[in-house]
Amino acid sequence: SLITFKPSFKSSPLNSDLVKLINKSFGSIEEFQTLLFHSAASIKGNGYTWLTYNHIDASTNDFNKLSHLSILNTYNSGIPLNFTNRRISNGREHDKRVSGESETNSSIPNLEDAKFNNVNEFQITPLFAIGSNPSFWLRDYGVFGKKQYVNNVINAIDWEIVENRLPSK
Repeated sequence: SLITFKPSFKSSPLNSDLVKLINKSFGSIEEFQTLLFHSAASIKGNGYTWLTYNHIDASTNDFNKLSHLSILNTYNSGIPLNFTNRRISNGREHDKRVSGESETNSSIPNLEDAKFNNVNEFQITPLFAIGSNPSFWLRDYGVFGKKQYVNNVINAIDWEIVENRLPSK
């Protein structure tokens, strides 16, 4: 019979602020760990799974309300800082030019543009990464051992270090 690997997580954050942030961003610790596990295990070839803290400049009043965690996969030598809001903004402007919207019509932003402009202030802080390159796990875990490797890495996370990487409020 076919045996399916079932992850077992033995390590989780204890800091109440980080736990609240994880619950706010993912729903629960269990959902966060499951998403982290499956995101890292799904990378084919070279890549990393990042936990990032997305926040607005601390000088604004919405620092706590809008800050959240994200899980992000990058491939080859990509890093989360490559996913800047400037790239998104340039893409939106290109779409407007292609669709023929004039600049005079966009002087008063619609609701979607207003929300986008607020999100444009987000800063991304990487908290940790899980390397999924075959050279990291193949020799020790074998051809079918990637899921066990990812499970072991998640259980080895030092949450105190992750908590210390969160920007101060």
